[in-house]
Amino acid sequence: MHNMYLSSNPYPGSLSPCLMSPRGNWTAVILAAGFSSRMGSFKPLLPLAGQTALERCATVFREAGVDDVRVVVGHRRDELEPLAHDLGLRTIINAHPENGMFSSVHRAIQAMSATPLPRPWACLLLPVDIATVRGATVSRLLAHWTSLWQGNGNAPQVLLPRFHGQTGHPALLTQDAFADILNWGGTNGNSGGLRGWMQHRLPRGPATVAVADAGILMDMDRPTDADKLRKHLIRTHNLSIPTPEECSELHLLYSPDPSRRAIRVHCLAVARAALRMASTLNRNDPNGERMSLEVLASAALVHDVAKGEAEHGQAGAAFLRGHGFVVIAELVARHHQFDAVGHGEVNETTLLQLADMLLIQDKPSSLKERFAMTVERFRDNAAALMAIRTKFSTANRLYEQVARRLGEKPETTAQRPIPEETGLLAGFTP
Repeated sequence: MHNMYLSSNPYPGSLSPCLMSPRGNWTAVILAAGFSSRMGSFKPLLPLAGQTALERCATVFREAGVDDVRVVVGHRRDELEPLAHDLGLRTIINAHPENGMFSSVHRAIQAMSATPLPRPWACLLLPVDIATVRGATVSRLLAHWTSLWQGNGNAPQVLLPRFHGQTGHPALLTQDAFADILNWGGTNGNSGGLRGWMQHRLPRGPATVAVADAGILMDMDRPTDADKLRKHLIRTHNLSIPTPEECSELHLLYSPDPSRRAIRVHCLAVARAALRMASTLNRNDPNGERMSLEVLASAALVHDVAKGEAEHGQAGAAFLRGHGFVVIAELVARHHQFDAVGHGEVNETTLLQLADMLLIQDKPSSLKERFAMTVERFRDNAAALMAIRTKFSTANRLYEQVARRLGEKPETTAQRPIPEETGLLAGFTP
């Protein structure tokens, strides 16, 4: 695809009600009129984890609470229009898709301008081949724009999501920009599309909002690109958990303070230890319930994202829910709680708890050493000491449960690398 404005399983991906976009007047437009010439197959109908690309794009907006979702059709519109109807999408016809994606942007603007638009109002434009954006990303865009509007009534005409310093999709536009976009003829006879308009009209760049979503940068021009999107969907359990690279971004979004690097180093060490124990337990009991190494890796990499808060597990969980990561939020919330231990459970949560207890920073430790160190810290606080003794007694029961199933001391397993950990943790930057 010609990028018009890019400047540089078992866990469902749906959002919880608290992540729905703020109430407002929103329209989303999926741009699907192109020829897909480099792909070799028609991109809007390309299957991705049980849905077509068009279905995935429509679902993203609906998850974020956008009811008015439209699609620009052109090439092979006779195939797309029935699917659009089934999805409840209004169609906008581009009779000349050969004129490129910017012609679809024009048609979308013309269609939306045909009736008076309320204020505040904004639209979102998404190419159909950017099909792995999270609903939480759309929600964050709309919430950020709304907060600016409510603050001073002067929200930006353009707002883009940003991941690792790169802006991506979807683009949020207001009606204040429409006339200028329609009149934009470019320079030297080349408009450069919407990106060209932004570079010319917004010399300092568009407003952006940071997100932990690599999907905003992932398009699919060729079959190899589509394969990458499918692998991304598998690795993220249909976008419900973050990749290691997204985990790095979550840490920076919580706080860019350089002194917090030690927290990220600890999280990486805990992730390695937890994965090594989980992988060994999966192999030892091939007929038992298998633990998800992907879920465990993601949770471990961000388990201390809110370290420093009084209840950092709960604070971290709330932060993660705000970014749409509900599954790992539950593990993070409980990584200092041992309520499942008494039931003899060994799962992703309890292994995260144990791995965390067996490390001081990134150095191996025994439970006894960890206990002595914690007692010393709170030696003058009788109530805290009682709670610490209870916690460590419970932690010791967990240790014994895991040791029996591993057939060795957990710390021995935790220090033995496994082949899977490189791929599961690749992209995380301490």
